[in-house]
Amino acid sequence: MSWFALKPQKEDCTYANLPHNRKEAFFDIVHNRYDILLGFILLYLLSLSPLAIVFALSLLAEQSLISQGLDNTSLQVQLWWNSFFRDLLYFPASLLFFVVLAGSLKIYRKLAFQEPILFWGDFGRGIKENFFFVLGTGALGWIGFLLAEITKNSLFQGSALWQIILGYIPFSLFILIVLPALLYALAAQPIYTDSWGKKIKNGFRFVVAHLWVSLLYGILFSQVWIILEVGIVWLDLAFFLWFCLLLPFLQLSFVLTANHFFDEDINFEHFPELYGRGIYPRS
Repeated sequence: MSWFALKPQKEDCTYANLPHNRKEAFFDIVHNRYDILLGFILLYLLSLSPLAIVFALSLLAEQSLISQGLDNTSLQVQLWWNSFFRDLLYFPASLLFFVVLAGSLKIYRKLAFQEPILFWGDFGRGIKENFFFVLGTGALGWIGFLLAEITKNSLFQGSALWQIILGYIPFSLFILIVLPALLYALAAQPIYTDSWGKKIKNGFRFVVAHLWVSLLYGILFSQVWIILEVGIVWLDLAFFLWFCLLLPFLQLSFVLTANHFFDEDINFEHFPELYGRGIYPRS
């Protein structure tokens, strides 16, 4: 007998060991298809690097302006324009990320449905099928983010507490309402054939219908923007790396959660063939 002969576990591949709900599906995917998630860590590190570079250059420019000894009024004006041009550059700097995100939508849909995956083939088809949807959704999100940032930075020119509080209101609404709605639209894109506008509108409906979960994911996905407000280069870099490590798992969690809501609110009545795809109810 070979020294390397292994005995298979008797419990492997039985119906009882299959995921029976989306929570079990998450851990099943992490355990059995971790190579795909690790691949997306590298892809997100690569595709988000242009955004990190834009932010780092803006932060260095900000520190340079502060060190020049300008009077407070001139300094505030220069800092406003520095932030404005940084926020403008975020969109072109996001294009590579949009490409990766478009490819990921198809793969994450297949992960949620427990379907076989040919990574590069499915990734390429995902880009072809989803890129313009992602581009439009990203543009909408960027416009909302830009308006929130302009409002925040403009109100921060004053020193009154009410101005600072008021400045954070549009930014908070973007994080807590707009961002989750766009995430639901992205999760629905590789599943349903509705128009872009209808998916965006349905995204806001899901936010209202599942408010607390949506708010939680809005905070989790926007944590990179929240922490970057610290403005310390080494800490920002460390958190950027942490966010890239976390993002594939966070995306998986959200896609599975969204599919659970799709089952409850859409599939059970309108698309029974999609209901419960990827999970195996207990008999």
